[in-house]
Amino acid sequence: MLNNLVNQLPEIQDLLKTVTTENKTFSFDALHCQKQTIKIIIEGNNHYLIPVKKNQKPYIIP
Repeated sequence: MLNNLVNQLPEIQDLLKTVTTENKTFSFDALHCQKQTIKIIIEGNNHYLIPVKKNQKPYIIP
């Protein structure tokens, strides 16, 4: 089973680089709260909705 698993982060990032639409909102689980993923979304003139866990304090606004 492990041989069939793919690392989701680079797969999603590669997929986002192919998106040609703008002003769309992407939502992911907390796994994808990564600087590179968010950067790709913003550079494509899109928006994101990603939950933030307590251990990601730099991203939490009180």
